[in-house]
Amino acid sequence: RGRVAIAMLRAAMTSASVMSLGDVLCQALQARAAREGEDARGTAPRASASRRGLKTKDDAPRATARDARAGFEHDFERTARFFVVGAALHGPFFHVAFRALERAMGASTNAATVARKVAVGHTVLFPTYTAGFFFFMSALEGETMTAAYDRFRDKAAETFISGTCYWPF
Repeated sequence: RGRVAIAMLRAAMTSASVMSLGDVLCQALQARAAREGEDARGTAPRASASRRGLKTKDDAPRATARDARAGFEHDFERTARFFVVGAALHGPFFHVAFRALERAMGASTNAATVARKVAVGHTVLFPTYTAGFFFFMSALEGETMTAAYDRFRDKAAETFISGTCYWPF
């Protein structure tokens, strides 16, 4: 029982760390893209996070070119949300899901078993987790369930397609 709890905690902290570090990198790349995408008026386009359904600290104003050249102001609240999602949803969900998959289908000792597990991952686990992610992140951002559903409806297909292109690579 103690080993299971330690394994769950390790999965939660690994996911929390990877997701928050990924967000730090994402924010840095968004700031870089904003610096490189300055228009003739000397303003940088808004970061694309809000287009992907993620709230940023200040979703309204556009940064000036001078602000973009000076660097960026890291949104620690956004990174904290990713940490919480990793610790409370991603790590525990996939820890339990992959253990259940292993019990149900056995070890991945041949191509047929691997193919079945990938199929279940794509058709059951990934859509379930993605729905949970959208609703959980919306709750952390203080949005209503209606707004969370609207975000999910608007972004789910794009997210599923994008995830399928990258996973399991």
